[in-house]
Amino acid sequence: MLYDILVSGVAVGSIYSLIAMAFSLIFRSTGYLNIAQGEMVMLGSLVGYTMLVSLGFNYYASLMITMMIAGVLGLLTNQLIFIPIQNRGGHDLHILIASIGLLIMLPQVAGLIWGTKTLSYPNNISQNQLALGDIQISGLNFLIIVIAFIIMIALQCFFRFTRVGQAMRAIADDKVMSQLVGVNIKKYITLIFMVAGGLAGAAGALFGPVYFASYDIGTIGIKGFAAAVVGGFGSVSGGMLGGIMIGLIEGFSGTMISSTYRDMILYGILILVLLIRPTGIFGIKQRRDAA
Repeated sequence: MLYDILVSGVAVGSIYSLIAMAFSLIFRSTGYLNIAQGEMVMLGSLVGYTMLVSLGFNYYASLMITMMIAGVLGLLTNQLIFIPIQNRGGHDLHILIASIGLLIMLPQVAGLIWGTKTLSYPNNISQNQLALGDIQISGLNFLIIVIAFIIMIALQCFFRFTRVGQAMRAIADDKVMSQLVGVNIKKYITLIFMVAGGLAGAAGALFGPVYFASYDIGTIGIKGFAAAVVGGFGSVSGGMLGGIMIGLIEGFSGTMISSTYRDMILYGILILVLLIRPTGIFGIKQRRDAA
């Protein structure tokens, strides 16, 4: 049973990690907070369901298409909402208010398109039980862990070994200096929103088989946000670790103590972490030029 909780916690935590990384990417590169990121996860779960059930794609193709669609939605969010607000003299607070508007509006739009009923992914995505010695673990949880870690490792390699990724890192580290050496800030921030949207879409498509798809699951973004804070808001690597920690705490507290008090325990530990280390585990100081 202990191993089941461990694997399940890591599987759910890896989904939180993807969301946390999306939060951190946007915040570190722009300095503002898009709290509607959870709604992108919700759209990812619904789009993934449509690709898989309505259009008949296999799960892996559905995941890839969902990531691409969510990436485009992330790009459009920046191009059609956030950039025009900035161009008209808006500040971080105005961006935050606009993202609150998206937080409220997107579930209603999703409800109109997909309806308000809970949609269940097919249960044949990965039914096998994997044997590790005498230990039996869920094939679905193992699949989610593998896919999520492939995405996270691929993203880290992209940032480290490609010129585009290095330019994105440079913007995150020092936006002013990057601009001085000729980096096109607007172009790369647009790409960052695409990547963040893709991560959220992947999280939604991975969340669906474990739980379900619905217009009102955007609250999962709160767990992703908590993971980003625990790991160190603005640190992509910290978001990865924070998500796993949140998933494990949630799994063990819900099973070994009580599912009734699971969230109370989770956020109590979150507050304790912030009291001990306000910047999070891998916290970085916010740049003065981030705003």
